[in-house]
Amino acid sequence: MFTNGSTPYSKGKKRSKKDNSPRNPSWFQAGTNVISGGLTSIQMPDSASASTSYVRQTLQSPDCKEATGHICTLRPQANADLEREENKALHSGMRWIDSQLTLSLYNTTYNKHQVDSPSCPKFNVDYHEQKKWGTCWQYTLKCITCGFIGDRIKMYKEIANGKPGPNPGQPNVALASALQDCPIGNTTVQQLLAGMDTPPPCRSSMQRTSSRVSAEMVKLNKTDMAQKLELVKEVNRRRGVPENEINITVDARYNSNTIVSKKKPGQNATQVFALGIETMTDRKFIVAAVVQNKMCWKGAWLRGKGFPIECPGHEECTSNLYRAAALSEYELGKEIGNQLGLQKCLVRYVTTDGDGRSAKGIEDALTALEPMWKVERLADHVHLGQSQFRASLRAQYSPGMFHGKTKEENKQLMTVFSKDIKCRCSMIIKKLMEKYDKNINEISKDLPKVLDATLRCYDGVHRNNNMPGTSTQLKCMNLGVDLSERSKLHLKKMDTDFKYNQDYILRPTVQARRLKQNADKLAEHKTWREMNKKHDYYCKGQLDPQPALQFQDHDSYCKPKLPRPATD
Repeated sequence: MFTNGSTPYSKGKKRSKKDNSPRNPSWFQAGTNVISGGLTSIQMPDSASASTSYVRQTLQSPDCKEATGHICTLRPQANADLEREENKALHSGMRWIDSQLTLSLYNTTYNKHQVDSPSCPKFNVDYHEQKKWGTCWQYTLKCITCGFIGDRIKMYKEIANGKPGPNPGQPNVALASALQDCPIGNTTVQQLLAGMDTPPPCRSSMQRTSSRVSAEMVKLNKTDMAQKLELVKEVNRRRGVPENEINITVDARYNSNTIVSKKKPGQNATQVFALGIETMTDRKFIVAAVVQNKMCWKGAWLRGKGFPIECPGHEECTSNLYRAAALSEYELGKEIGNQLGLQKCLVRYVTTDGDGRSAKGIEDALTALEPMWKVERLADHVHLGQSQFRASLRAQYSPGMFHGKTKEENKQLMTVFSKDIKCRCSMIIKKLMEKYDKNINEISKDLPKVLDATLRCYDGVHRNNNMPGTSTQLKCMNLGVDLSERSKLHLKKMDTDFKYNQDYILRPTVQARRLKQNADKLAEHKTWREMNKKHDYYCKGQLDPQPALQFQDHDSYCKPKLPRPATD
């Protein structure tokens, strides 16, 4: 603490330039040349300890008390041609420019240089200025010899939108349109362009362009789907069927692999879109598309700032569903029905998955157009095959059907058998569709034969067209082998025996006797197991195959033997 009457330590002393204390009101000594009002060069006086002369750049600026002082720039550097270095750095790298407009840039600048600077001995061209417009560029050339500067020319083609302001560049709009069909976004595009040594566009400008392009794509898709629906009506008129009755297939896709979430209540997905595809023609046109979205960046940002905003409903909201609402395929189907109802189209059959309710939504939407109309749901071949696989996997099989040594092996055999049934049935339906040109009536006539052949195949009987003797005779004839009459008679007798055995197996008395024999065997086996429980010393892994001795040591390979049961 200073008391009254204290003498400052520097009173009467001469200050040197090394004393840069902020308590010194005269930071610069007397004799310093200062030009007020701008950036000046200041030469400091020599001190007694060292003789040093250097230049500092200072800036004169008033402080908070409106007292004018000087600000010293730290670490001064030697003068450099910053304009040339900056120009070289800005114009390096790759650019997206139009090849024809590049020729126009050079030719236009060269012709104007000849007119404005006829005395220039040589047109030494260099870049004067460039302006980035997304992925597009505008260039201005100059002549290094005489300093001539040409006009700024756009190196891209524009799209006339008839609105105030600059027109959008074709490459920017084309890039936004192409990104809608790619699984990458604006940030990845920036990284991709930067890796190609191309200055990437601003992400905000890319987002604005994507929003405008998306709105135009929605209009284009609605118009295109309406035109495709008219084509389907024309096909129905040519076939002589009602033009406004169509069949469609509907499926939805979510932005999540799982329907539930481990981190939050409710559904894990936040977006879903559904497509309605007609099945009346071979082109399979998309005639309806619906999207449900619970994501809105602006709404989430405003709620984070404390504003009472709810989505949907506010300005520029991108969601059409409340953030806590459930994504519903019923509502998707209802919206699809409303879209088709605008063109007065009725849906007779809807092919969809088994757990979806889109068919019911379409029916409820079409009742406004036709109150007594009914929509029937059909299962597509993919979900039908999966349902068949699950049903086969849950079925109860007889104990002796699978001959695995353990329960796990029997489970694997059951899975393989279920997959084989699914693939076999899918292949049969596909071949029947090709054979009868998708005529359901003709296909239905052959299905009993297919069922009988499939059962015989799994039963081990592969004689469908020919019996064993006839099959052997046809094979030998095709290979050029001549059979004697004695051999032909023997093959004929084989056919007779095969036919007799087939008829004998199907006799009711024979089937009843075989079932009784199997029941007696099962009862005998069960009785023996109950009587010999104490002799059953089987343990898990006893029947598993053991690895070769060379791959492990002898002690770990040789397991201790199980104790033998005591003799009674």
